[in-house]
Amino acid sequence: MQDKKGGANVQRIALGLFSILVLGLALAYSAGWPPFDVPAKDSKPVTAVIATDYCVFVDGTGSTTDDRKSAWPDQAKAFVKRLNFGDRIWVYPMDDMTSGQAALVSESIPEFDPTAGATEQQLAKGRLKEARKKAEDALLGLIAGHSPARTTDVFGALSRIRRSPNRKGTLVLFSDSLDSHFLERTCVTPENQSTLLSQADSLMGGARGLLDGVDVKWVTPARLGRPGCNTLPELRSFWKAVVTAQGGKLDFDPNVF
Repeated sequence: MQDKKGGANVQRIALGLFSILVLGLALAYSAGWPPFDVPAKDSKPVTAVIATDYCVFVDGTGSTTDDRKSAWPDQAKAFVKRLNFGDRIWVYPMDDMTSGQAALVSESIPEFDPTAGATEQQLAKGRLKEARKKAEDALLGLIAGHSPARTTDVFGALSRIRRSPNRKGTLVLFSDSLDSHFLERTCVTPENQSTLLSQADSLMGGARGLLDGVDVKWVTPARLGRPGCNTLPELRSFWKAVVTAQGGKLDFDPNVF
């Protein structure tokens, strides 16, 4: 009988000591111990996202009629959702003076520091939300508007990409791609493409590497040209040659985003 009571007492003491240990560990952890993060058993290294500089141009000239850009608002909204912490964005109109237009939006989104305090994190989230709203409002306004310009300087946009060390450059164009220097009056064909590419080279001053490492996201109308003259595949082939020659990568489609 005595042995049973003794065993019960030992169990109660052991349980009490275990409870005290658990409580002590909980209090110590809440006070900041251990002073470092213990990695999870299956944790993997996190790949840092490269911040991006976005230069965005919206064509509002006469050839981009309302019916031809009816899908652009949805594409603009989808693009804006890509803006993230650390990104920068500039929004410009595209017209006959594209190369000299001032930015309607110029936003730098702060980076998000997961180790920062709650106030600083909320501030960063607020800045991201604000930048997205400003960019979306500007894009939708340009898409809905109509420029009085009679000509379109598409090439002016290609020379305005901003690039900085350790940042990715992305050029976003909402345009039918019909530059007034020749494409509004000329059909791109396999026979004349080399001549047109030489003209394009001259328009860019014979420069090389203007788009090195740059992604060019080109949102076009769903319908372009007429059979045998400046259709979507024909214009895509021409502009791909232009962009590739300058070191860039082209995505030319009505649904880029």
